[in-house]
Amino acid sequence: DTVTWDGFLFVFLQFCMMSKMELCQTMFYVIARKMKSWTVHYLTSTQLEEFYQDFTDCPVRSFDTKSIDFTKLSLVKYHMTDFIELLYRFSQLINPCMHLQRSLQQSLPSLKFWSDYDRGTTYNRKVTIDFFRHKKVTTISELVT
Repeated sequence: DTVTWDGFLFVFLQFCMMSKMELCQTMFYVIARKMKSWTVHYLTSTQLEEFYQDFTDCPVRSFDTKSIDFTKLSLVKYHMTDFIELLYRFSQLINPCMHLQRSLQQSLPSLKFWSDYDRGTTYNRKVTIDFFRHKKVTTISELVT
């Protein structure tokens, strides 16, 4: 798929302005898509284990998931709110995404810009599948094309 410059810029700015909670919601959809989940209503502990296996024994300590035994977690299915709680409990699950965001902020245009950026009232938005869609769809035919 080809992304237009406007579309790229929109997604980039949306990503750079996200709070930690919004990043957690985004990770939920990223994992669901990457693991080819049948549903976007929940993730299984098996899907989480498979997604995060590349971070086991990671040399970056804050990304290392070796200490997390996904088979012994309290739930088998993680709905969005459960997943967010899990990421707050085990910060190494969200740290790579937060690091990516911070790295982009430092370089484009600069960390000072994002530190001085006036966000107005800080709040956590609900991130849906359409959150990063540059042009909103109103019909099924627009979604397919």
